[in-house]
Amino acid sequence: MWPGCFSRNIPSSPSETGMSLSTPMTTHGRLPSSGWLSDRCLLILIAVITAFSIHAATSSSLLPPNGEAMENLRLANTAYERGDNISALHYCHEFIRLTADLKPSAPLDSAQSACYHILGNIHFHYFDYGKAIRHYNTAIRFSRKLNDKDREARIVNNLALSACYLHDHKLADKYFAQADSLTIDNKDLDLFVKTVRRALYQRIFGDKKKSITLMREAYTTATSGKVSPRFQLTPISELFQMYEQAGQTDSALIWLKKYSELSKEYNVVSMMADVERGYMCIYARMPDMREKMLEHLDRYFAYKDSLLDNEAFLRISEQYEENLSKRNNDKIKTLQIKVTKLEAILFGLIIFVCIAVGIFLWVRNSRRLRKAYGVIFESNKEMAHAARRYDMDSMPADSGTMTSISADTDTDDSNLTETFKSEETENIDTDNLTDEQDETGHHARRGLSDQASEELADKIAKVMETSEEWLDPDFSISSLASLVGANAKYVSACINDRYGKNFRTFINEYRILTALRRMSDIPAYGQFTIGAIAESVGFRSSTNFIAAFRKVTGVTPSRYLKLAQK
Repeated sequence: MWPGCFSRNIPSSPSETGMSLSTPMTTHGRLPSSGWLSDRCLLILIAVITAFSIHAATSSSLLPPNGEAMENLRLANTAYERGDNISALHYCHEFIRLTADLKPSAPLDSAQSACYHILGNIHFHYFDYGKAIRHYNTAIRFSRKLNDKDREARIVNNLALSACYLHDHKLADKYFAQADSLTIDNKDLDLFVKTVRRALYQRIFGDKKKSITLMREAYTTATSGKVSPRFQLTPISELFQMYEQAGQTDSALIWLKKYSELSKEYNVVSMMADVERGYMCIYARMPDMREKMLEHLDRYFAYKDSLLDNEAFLRISEQYEENLSKRNNDKIKTLQIKVTKLEAILFGLIIFVCIAVGIFLWVRNSRRLRKAYGVIFESNKEMAHAARRYDMDSMPADSGTMTSISADTDTDDSNLTETFKSEETENIDTDNLTDEQDETGHHARRGLSDQASEELADKIAKVMETSEEWLDPDFSISSLASLVGANAKYVSACINDRYGKNFRTFINEYRILTALRRMSDIPAYGQFTIGAIAESVGFRSSTNFIAAFRKVTGVTPSRYLKLAQK
């Protein structure tokens, strides 16, 4: 290209690049029908609600292509064929806007493929090869969904040409490999397109002489009558430029004249402007042709301003990009809202299921606990009554005080009494008596015979069954030893040996049994508090009473009292 000349990379028309447009027919679909909810059980209800919520959150008002959208595509095709790229661009953008939210279908995919094919060609005409490639790729995506190999082959050919004009060798190789693997249904047209493609590749990346030879072969094919004569425009435009760049002005003018006649015959505005640019560049190199150079310069700008209208193209393209960005942002926001709704629905369902499961488990466990507490209550109640009956049955008719018991004891076994009293008794607080202190009775037992131990155990049992002095909070192991006429250490040893427990546990069990009877006696003790019951059976501390009560019965006093009141 000579200095001072404008760069020429104007592509061919739709027919020259192998593009054919088919007008898709509209179809009308149906909106999905709603399902029904089953109320047979909770799990089915949850499943149906979940499925329905997901469907409602993800579905939208999808309709098949409408008449207005298809009319815009028809107008775009018509405007493009007559060379009115600006109007075609406008109609394509309107078609895309009207079909943005329509449900995918075969007719719509075909129409969108055609629309983006036109858009790619328009951007190609305005040297915007980057966006042309983007639109071509979109068109191919729809064609592949339809398995339309013929259209795909035509579009991939345009992609290969765009990559060549971008001088992107790697991208060109990629698209050339794809194009070589595809075939246009018309064999003669397929041969023509492949020859032009190889010629352009050689011109930009390889041997320019080989490029001229290939382009002449393409021109011969175009004039053979086997393809439309309009296809002559592409090899003629390329041959004129290659001869111009080689400095062969005469040959360039011959091809430029043919180029001018054919572009006017088919009213290809972009190529008519390209012809004027070609004459301007050639005459600019001839000093005596300045007037003609200026004349063609004026015509070139007239075509550029009135027909090509680059400013309008840029304005419409920018507006489309802004609208596209806005639509994408709106879609993202809509999807985010749908996702948020889905998350809220799913979270609500999870909470609902958790609450339902929690209530179910709580009810089931409550029933089990009530049943268990009932069993415990009845067993403790029976135990208390049995102990009471035993006390009543075993009490002697003439007994009333512990004096007679002590007197009988002294009379029956004075020697044993002397042995029990051989050591001083100790005043031990039952509430504060530790296991270590009480275990000293084991050592004391070594001084008792088996017979003496058995007799002492019987005396202790008789005291516990016929007396209630042990309900006194001050009652200690010394008090019990005094009642049975024995040493405190021997009493402790006897309790440990006979009952397998220390004095504190031994006394507390009797006190708890008494508490059970009193708590079951609603008329007499129904107004007593837990603290009052505890105090009445010899506990100074409600805490100690509750701990002892739970250890003996397995339930708390309050729970037992509620069961008793029922």
